[in-house]
Amino acid sequence: QDEVLNADIVTFIREGRHALFFREGYGHEPLYHYFAVPFQILFGDNVLSIRMPAVYLGMVLVAATMRWARREFGSVAALAAGVGLAVSWWPIIFSRIGIRPILEPVLLVAAAWFWKRPWLAGLFLGLSFYSYTGARIVFLIPILFAVGQRLAGQREIGATAWWRWLLIVVFMFALVAAPMQVTLWRDPSLQQRVDRGLRLLFGALR
Repeated sequence: QDEVLNADIVTFIREGRHALFFREGYGHEPLYHYFAVPFQILFGDNVLSIRMPAVYLGMVLVAATMRWARREFGSVAALAAGVGLAVSWWPIIFSRIGIRPILEPVLLVAAAWFWKRPWLAGLFLGLSFYSYTGARIVFLIPILFAVGQRLAGQREIGATAWWRWLLIVVFMFALVAAPMQVTLWRDPSLQQRVDRGLRLLFGALR
């Protein structure tokens, strides 16, 4: 039913129902669905158009990770990263079903690729906010990274002072994520998935 719902949202977009956050299915971030629109136009409303976006993003994830690892750590690390990722749970599962979680790690790898260019790193981190619910906490990644660099004695990230780098990344993330965050603040009922998860969590803790 999740795949059918995703296909329905793509159809809604093609019919002119645009949104920064879709209410259907306990709430859906929009970016994957907009990405899937050309596939539905090309293949029609069928299983191929439903699953091909995820297949494509899964292959991009492995390839982009290998390219990034090769640049940063060398060929052996790139091969290990590619092989490990290709047999890991997240790519194997979410590259084969037509739902949106596979998009988030692709955007996080893009942010890592531009890590020394804080404006671009923040841009891709901000875009990840529109990909999947788990991306609500990705702003912690640059904070922990910058603090770790400073504790390790590094005063710069790339050619930028560590504190300035952190401010730029977090500012850019917040700027890009702001439209959807305002949408969620204005209509808290959209966040059924988060509210349901919190209720389950606190219920279990009791």
